[in-house]
Amino acid sequence: MKKKKSQKAEADRLEKERLEKEAAAKAQAEKEKAEADRLEKERLEKEAAAKAQAEKEKLEREKTKFETGEALVQPELPELNINDLNKEQKAKEQAQPSTQDIFGQNENKEDEKAEAEKTSQTVAKELKALANTGVSSTATVGLGALVLLSALVLRRKITN
Repeated sequence: MKKKKSQKAEADRLEKERLEKEAAAKAQAEKEKAEADRLEKERLEKEAAAKAQAEKEKLEREKTKFETGEALVQPELPELNINDLNKEQKAKEQAQPSTQDIFGQNENKEDEKAEAEKTSQTVAKELKALANTGVSSTATVGLGALVLLSALVLRRKITN
């Protein structure tokens, strides 16, 4: 009987320890969750504060620009010089071989000095033409018109 009582007491003690461990683990999990929630709340508050501060600074900058009239004044644009742009483009082309060399579209380099002195009008005149895609478009339109006319003739013939 003492043996049964001692076994029962031992079982009760083990059950009590198990329950205490579960309660401690549950409390620890709740504590960690509360800490994570608190950290998330702090992060959100910091983000909101930073966003509000940035918005405030932006409004302050816009306000000072408006008061001083800076927002209404457009800075003067630099003058566009086609010759300089053409020289820069030629320098880039010489530095890197282009894929156009494969198809033979690059011009001879004999008169580079003359090309550098061209005006924007002569540069615009001598641009390379695109591929001749208009022929197929014209053929397609003509075929469509032929089909439309034949459909109208057949319709007229059928109705009469």
